[in-house]
Amino acid sequence: SAASDVYKRQERELKGQMGMIGAMGAVASAAMKGGQLSEQEKARFVENINLANDAQTGGMAVYSRRADEAFAKVQ
Repeated sequence: SAASDVYKRQERELKGQMGMIGAMGAVASAAMKGGQLSEQEKARFVENINLANDAQTGGMAVYSRRADEAFAKVQ
């Protein structure tokens, strides 16, 4: 329904905003620690950037990532 689509879009946008805040926090944390991120912090950073990209592309970025991952496995 239209209301469901609006809700999904708003939820995706909120997650995207939170993702950008998280990514900026990771960058600030790395700067304070001399530029180093742990593997866990790097993974979280990528996750946050993905959330932001999903919000900006209306959720389509997830399909691009899946296609890229599948292509990488084939090579």
